[in-house]
Amino acid sequence: MSVTDQQETFFQKELLPELRNLEIIRVKQLLRLAYILFALLASFAGAMLLFNPFFILVLLLVFLGLYGVLFGRGRERFDFPGAYRNVMNKKMAGLLMEASAYQSNRYIGEKELLQSGIIPGPVDDYSGEGLLEGNVGSTPVVMSQLHTRNMERHPNGDITYTTIFRGLLLRAEIGADNQDILYIVSDNDEHLAAYFEEKRRDINILQPEIVTTGNEKFDASFTVYATDNTLLQQFLTKEVQTVLTDLVATYGPGIRCSLVQQYLFIAYPWREKMFVPSIYKSALDLTGFKEYAAVLKVAENLIQAAAGAVKS
Repeated sequence: MSVTDQQETFFQKELLPELRNLEIIRVKQLLRLAYILFALLASFAGAMLLFNPFFILVLLLVFLGLYGVLFGRGRERFDFPGAYRNVMNKKMAGLLMEASAYQSNRYIGEKELLQSGIIPGPVDDYSGEGLLEGNVGSTPVVMSQLHTRNMERHPNGDITYTTIFRGLLLRAEIGADNQDILYIVSDNDEHLAAYFEEKRRDINILQPEIVTTGNEKFDASFTVYATDNTLLQQFLTKEVQTVLTDLVATYGPGIRCSLVQQYLFIAYPWREKMFVPSIYKSALDLTGFKEYAAVLKVAENLIQAAAGAVKS
């Protein structure tokens, strides 16, 4: 069975039953909102036609009574976006690991983020949400959704914030303390380019140089920085190059990864369709889930390749 077939089976058996329940709730919430909007407009229009503003209250009371008949009273409040994200996080983790802990208030810290070398600093405003935590094979893995911003003070006293990174960051502890450094980036972010250039000026630290892999398709989509060609060759196998280029070709640039000390870091940019549920959009739309699944599959390949590279 191909990877696509495995994912499709997962969507049909694990994901869609949960999403269908959420879709029923979403439609009910949407109908209630539509009814409330209709009641307000109808009450206002009725009062205007009768030239009696007081009639708005009369009509609103009538519509309120009908609301109780149509939708019931004592209805429990339901957080649709929260429930949607809960399903997404818990279920989708199953594509990467057998068991995952989901605690939204536990996320990768600023120190670890800067250690990755692929997220520019300094960071003046930092926030996040935990997505998954567990093992891929024997490799401990944690992934968070993060948002970092820089603050700028202007002469007139105004303060503005600039987003530096918003997206996913995965950290895998691959075991051996690797002394070499490897960065792989697929976007031309000006903040990242300036960050790399500043680091290259530090003569006290071994810094990676730009290298090519010889794979024209891969080199056209990615910039690779490495301190050691052996690590590069062991990690960037043909299979890894293929899954990375396929991801970029399908969903666009933005993925970054690095091997630093005993950690593999993978960063992926914010995609609104992946992470922002809405009662105005069908819960059965799998577009965002499929991109998330593709990212997790790439992560699985990179984790396996990194573990193999540092053991070689």
